[in-house]
Amino acid sequence: MKPKLILIGGGGHCASCIDVIEQAGQFDIAGIVDKDVTSDSMLGYPIVGNDDDLQALRSS
Repeated sequence: MKPKLILIGGGGHCASCIDVIEQAGQFDIAGIVDKDVTSDSMLGYPIVGNDDDLQALRSS
């Protein structure tokens, strides 16, 4: 089982990070946290909350 990542920020840099992470194949992307949630997903990965949710997500 691969370690899971939550990416912080859903902008253009996040898209670049997703590309690199997918190519490396060493991690699973569990979701994305974005302070300005405007969608429920990005490039097929769920937006799982905003900055206020980070502590709760870390515990789960």
